[in-house]
Amino acid sequence: MDYFFYDLSTGEVTQVGQTSPEVFEVMVYAGRQKVAGVAKVGQRYIDGVLVDVVPVVTREHIAAKIADTRWQYETGGTIWQGKPVNTERDAVALLKMAVDDGRSSGIWPPEWKLDDGVFYPLSAGDYESLRVAVRVHIQAAFAWEATELQRLASVADADLSHFTMAQFGAVL
Repeated sequence: MDYFFYDLSTGEVTQVGQTSPEVFEVMVYAGRQKVAGVAKVGQRYIDGVLVDVVPVVTREHIAAKIADTRWQYETGGTIWQGKPVNTERDAVALLKMAVDDGRSSGIWPPEWKLDDGVFYPLSAGDYESLRVAVRVHIQAAFAWEATELQRLASVADADLSHFTMAQFGAVL
């Protein structure tokens, strides 16, 4: 026999289970009531009827998810000449500083540690190429975010629950 507990104040189903009919008893325990029937955790039991709760989707919530996804992509690394490169903001700042110092002094770091943990000897041209690759990667992340926010702006409020983000590169 299937049963569930629901919160007496909110109606939220908090626990589901099965037992034998001989052992089952209706009971109230710690602000929850046990009832015979099949339910899913998270449903609401209101006036003897189980109701599915539909989460409210707001434009602000979706925009925040878009921004978070962009940040994950932006800081999640890229590939340069077949090697992984750290694109977290501190690593990008260090690379920018090394390139700026190399340009102004003519003295470039003899090696640069990439995201695979290996130090690679790089020429001035390599540093410039690496910096461009990182910048292009980051700009692509922000371009994706801008495109997704434009798409979101064109969606009617009634259709927000159907909005899905495009994959990176699919809209660029």
